[in-house]
Amino acid sequence: MGKIDFSGVAKRACLEHVPDVKIGEYVMVHVGFALVRIDEAEAKKVLDFLGRIKQGDDLGEPEPGAAPPAERAPAMTPPAGAPP
Repeated sequence: MGKIDFSGVAKRACLEHVPDVKIGEYVMVHVGFALVRIDEAEAKKVLDFLGRIKQGDDLGEPEPGAAPPAERAPAMTPPAGAPP
């Protein structure tokens, strides 16, 4: 296990998949596992993208008066024999 800095938030992550990673290097973490080492340029791209998502730039805000997501979702038909 190692301590990973996620833009100022320290979390623990399993480093078994990247046993040769060194302090100061970047890793891609998914569900608590560091999966692969990445270079600084790639890390900066990922951090920039995540920053834009956090600000809502890439998500697209719903139009004023738009139906809530549940109302826009297509209706689902329950499987045969499922209780009502």
